[in-house]
Amino acid sequence: MRRLFAFLRHTGPRAWPGWIGAWLACCLGLLVPDRIALAAQQVLVVSSEAGGPYQAAAEALRAELAAQGRDGLSILLRALPELRDSELDAATIAVTLGTAAAQRLIGSGRPIPVYCALLPRAAFELFGAEGSSPRHSAIFLDQPFPRQLNLIELLLPGRTRLLALAGDTRGASLGALTGAAADRGLRVAIENVPNEGALFSAMTRRLAETDVLLALPDPTVLNARTVRGVLVTAYHYQVPVIAFSAAYVKAGALASVSSTPVQIGVQAARGVRQALAGRGLPAPDYPADFVVDVNETVARSFDLQPGTPEALRQRLLQMEGKP
Repeated sequence: MRRLFAFLRHTGPRAWPGWIGAWLACCLGLLVPDRIALAAQQVLVVSSEAGGPYQAAAEALRAELAAQGRDGLSILLRALPELRDSELDAATIAVTLGTAAAQRLIGSGRPIPVYCALLPRAAFELFGAEGSSPRHSAIFLDQPFPRQLNLIELLLPGRTRLLALAGDTRGASLGALTGAAADRGLRVAIENVPNEGALFSAMTRRLAETDVLLALPDPTVLNARTVRGVLVTAYHYQVPVIAFSAAYVKAGALASVSSTPVQIGVQAARGVRQALAGRGLPAPDYPADFVVDVNETVARSFDLQPGTPEALRQRLLQMEGKP
């Protein structure tokens, strides 16, 4: 301090304001966190359950964000049963994996952005999230209908009569299916299934006049209790099933187009980066990347030669105009 006063006497009064201002700025700088601390942002990733596909998606999301080397960014992974309100309050943005996690965070009323993944579009709509707030968005578990219909055209040309079984939660989104099918010269019969007890009577009413059964991610229709009966019944009527999950292909569906948890996690990370950069969350949308799975045994039973899953995937990408 003595040196400072001596320096000020030596430089003269005219220079004092500038030097005093610089000295005050240095002192105040000691009291203010550095730029990294000021920019600290926390991404809270909440899974409906621990492990399984949720963990795979969460780890892919974390790895993708970490690869960007963003200063001051912390990523907290939590299973829903472990989540504390204080962690939710501290988050800059939240990513949910699964329906239960999405319902919990959207219903919390917190003002933070919530980016939902690994849930059906019908569930997102049921929560009243779509279109209600720019803070809520999603990557749907469903595949876009044009992509599913393109797969049907590749695998089953000439089969034009489609059946979709829909629970009460599907809502108006099925209008997009009938429209996309009509553009391709396909006809879709939509059979409402209000509960599991009505499932097999609904199927048998329609399967005799059906060429392809398009399975939708609707828990009323397809779940652990019903999947075997649905696949066996469809096969009895010689109706191939196009599904939304590789698990159903292993169980007896002809083929599926789906997105892996890792693909969903990577896409979610891109949306998080966009939001943290101040551009807001992406609009609710379907998965950008996907894989194709084929049950070769079922294909042979229908006298089909579908080619490799990767070849089918490349054909689908070309049909969507993607490189």
